[in-house]
Amino acid sequence: LLRALGWLPCAAAVPSLAYAAILALTPTVQGGLHVVDVNTLDSSVAQAVDCCAVETGTVSALSANDLVYFIANSNGVAQLYAFDYGVSGTVTSIGISAGYRVSHMAYDSQRQRLVALLSADDDTTEVATLDPVSGSVTVTGALGPDCCMLRSGVSAYAENSDLLYAVGRRSADTTDQLFAFAVTTGTLQAAYPLG
Repeated sequence: LLRALGWLPCAAAVPSLAYAAILALTPTVQGGLHVVDVNTLDSSVAQAVDCCAVETGTVSALSANDLVYFIANSNGVAQLYAFDYGVSGTVTSIGISAGYRVSHMAYDSQRQRLVALLSADDDTTEVATLDPVSGSVTVTGALGPDCCMLRSGVSAYAENSDLLYAVGRRSADTTDQLFAFAVTTGTLQAAYPLG
């Protein structure tokens, strides 16, 4: 995630080039990941949070507000983290509903929510929304055990059509498919063969 700050006036009203900041996930010695803010001007790295194992496919940005959301496990409990990488550089977290593994998460700025696919404890795939303030999970539809084995972290979200796209296979598929999940109704809207 790259945030270019552009030209900023200095005290003498002469423009100077501000640095770009890169937000990155880096491995820890213990095998987890932490979020760092890399200053491209001097290559310094500021650790934003050293938490735990960040779930693949759960990093989503609200770039207009300098926020990054991600799911991580802390002491065996899934937490929704919000990292404000703007001026304050603060990290907050809240617990999310138990029994779910979140993946393929994206921020929906039109509706001010997170959308995601869930894998429940009974191995069913579900379409859901997450409230970024409370952490509450709302399942909009259960897709059943035959849908879907998804490729980790391969997804996109179209806000205008409220479709969450992911790549994977249903139990009867022999090749990967591009799935279009309708978030509002929690249904598989379409599957497009790949390859």
